[in-house]
Formats: sequence, structure tokens, C-alpha cells
Amino acid sequence: PTTGLLWSDVTYEMAAGGCGDGVVDDGEECDPPDPFTCDESCQFLPGNDCADPIVIDLDTELPYIQFNTTCNRRDAYNSGTCISGVPIPPGTGNFTAGEDIIYELTTSQDICLNIAVNGDIPDSSDFIGFAIDDACPPGLNCLAGSAGGSSEELPLEFLALSAGTYYL
Repeated sequence: PTTGLLWSDVTYEMAAGGCGDGVVDDGEECDPPDPFTCDESCQFLPGNDCADPIVIDLDTELPYIQFNTTCNRRDAYNSGTCISGVPIPPGTGNFTAGEDIIYELTTSQDICLNIAVNGDIPDSSDFIGFAIDDACPPGLNCLAGSAGGSSEELPLEFLALSAGTYYL
């Protein structure tokens, strides 16, 4: 069973004109508000791009578990990463052709990290992928990455990172 904050757990009242009407008006970055991407003032929540990532301090926030989505996020990074060319079924594009979510991982010490990303879309033809690099967006020679079907768990185990800042 899935736990955490689900879209159906939150309702927003739609208003004519202004934030919450479903139309991105002047001064708004997104509309309507939702729990993952758009706050109640119709401004993007962190995680849409490299300029405003979701920050995780690995020294103090492990284990880190978050229920989030790329749905309705920006589609900012479509090629040029280490998972861009991973083959998927013909005609379906590539793993970076879609909406993105960006995390900034910081550590003040050397660390061995295990990561698991779940697509949680059973019987879907969608695909997911992630890359880790010390640059944002990740480049063609990123430190690590994984890609697969959206109903799979994508594990990355025993990733040795030196003290520093990384992007997922």
C-alpha cells in the first residue's frame, strides 16, 4: 500500500480569476495549486530546476523518504545526461524527455549512499530515470544513474561520494 501525501488527500477551491482558477495569470508561475509543485500563492515549489532544487543535507536527513512527482513540473532538461541515450521501446522517446524534479544533496563527509526511486505507476508504458552528478543538470559523464519502467524500483547501491554537493 502507498502511504504519504496523495493528490486525492488535498482539495483546493477554484476561483474565477487569480490564483486557483486553473489559468496562469500575470504574477503567477503555476495554477492551480497542488501539494507537489505549486503553492497556494501560485508560485512553484522547490525542485523544478537547478536554480531552485529540493535541498537534502545527507549529514542530518538520512534516512530520507519523500513522496513526490514530476507531474506538472518543468521539462527543462531533455538531453545531454548520462541516461539520455539509454534505449527504451521504439517510439517512446528517451528517459530525459519529460518533466523533471531536481534534488541537491550536500554532505560534509565522505559517504556511501543507497538510493531507490519508485515509479509507482503499475502497468504503465511510462519510463523513469535518474542521474547523480556534481553539476546541475547532470552531464553526459555523470557519476551514476539508473533507468527503467515506471512500475519498477530503480536501486543504486553503495555509491561512494566525497564531501561536497551533488544533484539528483
